[in-house]
Amino acid sequence: MLLEQTDALVGESRKLRAQLTYAKGDCVAHTNANQATAYFQNAAKIAHGSDGYLEARALVYVGYLQMSDRRYDQAIDYFKEALGLTTSPLLNQMALGNLGECHADLGDWTTAISYSQQAETLAAKISDALRDHARWLIDLGREYNSQNQISDAEKSLSNALAIANSTADTDLKFRCLVNLAMLSMKQGDQERAENYIKEADDLHLQGPRELYVLLYKAELLQKQQRNEEAKPLLESILLQRPTGYVKYETETDLATIYVAQKRFSAAEKMFRAGISTVENEFAQIQSDQFRISYLDFNPFYDEYIRFLVDQKRPLDALRIAEHGRSRTLAVDLGLNPGKDLKLPSIQNTLRANKHVVLAYWLGWKPESYLWAITGSEVKLFKLPPEKEIDDAIDAYSQEVLDISSPGESRLGEKLYEMLVAPAEKYIPKGAMVIIIPHRRLYKLNFETLVSPHPKPHFWIDDVCIQNASFLAAIEGHSRKGRTYSKDLLLMGAPVQASKDFPGLAHAPEEIEKVAAHFPRSKETVIDGAAATPDAYESSDPGQYRFLHFVTHGTASDTNPLDSAIILSPSSDGYKLYARDIIKTKIHPELVTISTCYGAGTRQYSGEGLVGLAWAFMRVGAHQVVAALWEVDDAASADLMNHFYGELTQGKSAATALRDGKLAMLHSSGVRRRPFYWASLQLYTGR
Repeated sequence: MLLEQTDALVGESRKLRAQLTYAKGDCVAHTNANQATAYFQNAAKIAHGSDGYLEARALVYVGYLQMSDRRYDQAIDYFKEALGLTTSPLLNQMALGNLGECHADLGDWTTAISYSQQAETLAAKISDALRDHARWLIDLGREYNSQNQISDAEKSLSNALAIANSTADTDLKFRCLVNLAMLSMKQGDQERAENYIKEADDLHLQGPRELYVLLYKAELLQKQQRNEEAKPLLESILLQRPTGYVKYETETDLATIYVAQKRFSAAEKMFRAGISTVENEFAQIQSDQFRISYLDFNPFYDEYIRFLVDQKRPLDALRIAEHGRSRTLAVDLGLNPGKDLKLPSIQNTLRANKHVVLAYWLGWKPESYLWAITGSEVKLFKLPPEKEIDDAIDAYSQEVLDISSPGESRLGEKLYEMLVAPAEKYIPKGAMVIIIPHRRLYKLNFETLVSPHPKPHFWIDDVCIQNASFLAAIEGHSRKGRTYSKDLLLMGAPVQASKDFPGLAHAPEEIEKVAAHFPRSKETVIDGAAATPDAYESSDPGQYRFLHFVTHGTASDTNPLDSAIILSPSSDGYKLYARDIIKTKIHPELVTISTCYGAGTRQYSGEGLVGLAWAFMRVGAHQVVAALWEVDDAASADLMNHFYGELTQGKSAATALRDGKLAMLHSSGVRRRPFYWASLQLYTGR
């Protein structure tokens, strides 16, 4: 009532009008979030251009309300907008901290840690931000825990608990205690976890906080093999209609109890309920960036896949595994990889082309899985757990990236024994092998694995390898109806746009060699100063059968859609971003990105390796050649000359690329080392 009476007093003052509108939002924020959001948005609009602090404050509040409603991608936009409006450390630490929390809840842990660290550093210097400082420390503890940075997690949570105790803030104390309990359970310290849970329970907090206590109590009881005590706690949680992660975790925990009780039908029903919960959450996310990261929040499908394997249902397990692969890419290609899995049709394609599929799923505990699929059989093999495979990949990758590495190594042989040897009998020499990777396997070039017999040699000598994101991508889809006005769009050898991207000495040579394989009337060559990002769009790229880029490339870990092809400067800059590439539909048979890191560097559990290759496949490229690491431009020029020479003579892209690599591998010079020939890989889309 008093605020309504104040309306007449503020007159024409925009600043006062904005403050009054903000105050109205503040009054209703706890009772009517929608009305409050409208007030805060209006306050920001009125304050724009006259009061940056108030505008930012209003936007932060809108973001907070969106975040509270789990509309994280919308919230992120408001927090980012607020950051550019004020220099206030207090408001900036709030925006940064909330950005970290949003990214964490979307599974984007790497970005979350970056924002939370910035927020924590700022808040530590502000006396009025003590509680916020504790919040960001708690978030960091959760984020570090997700990345298995256990000591950092414990330090952050312990510091947060000290602040919570000093301020007597029960909500902060509760959050510290439940996160410490979760960390203790992960470390196997059940006694410590039990003490933290009891201390949290003694705070007697109601609502969502109470559900977390019940959940962690139940999970601790499960670890203690006390399922009969855990079950009613989990059932009581579901009666309170939880949402999001708590709902999924409760459903999955109940499913594992039913498995222990040999109630397999009930277990499957509950596993399916958990997957449905995840799918519903995923469907609410609008932003491409966060749809990509969401399935990194938790290994959502692992327990169900393991259950199906234990039930001796390998095909059903394969179907669920496919359901969890490359979700954003699949949706944009009009596919649901699990639901649309037509195994007989896929096997017909494999049989007709003498192909073999190796489809992987890495599981944290107790094992990983490999499905070997031929034209007539599907065989499941159990592999070591994910961490053991990850450690081997990391060690071998360092060796491969060492340009002085002499060649075939014991590390490469070890990975072959882990990943390929179990299915060896189903892979005839000379076969076309399609790898469907999972998690860290996206960063491994299987061609570099070392087969031990009859003597150690790189696997590329035995088979021709390409990669696919999911099985549905290799189903027998005819491309005979596709027509092209021209054969080749060739772009690159740009002028230097930045000292970070100096000119490539052999780029003009590669342009000349690739162009020589096509009639001039059927190709468009855009190089030098003309090779700008705008030129790509204006060239009408959808009319070409082949696209080829010769230049530098960048890959972004923070946002893979910011990965870019480096071109010549124009009024709009010099980077052709992945986020711009996905705006233009194309349908080429092949895109070749002869740049460093064209495949991307950021790997996601539910999406794979996301970067330039992913972007081109998403908008219709059938196949993409892209690099896992740096590309030597002199070696690339020769490899591409060999590649297109065979491609234009009718060989498949996979065979032509392999032949070019084998020529390097069996040469007498330095290029026989995998660093030079193994970076470029072939990826198959749809």
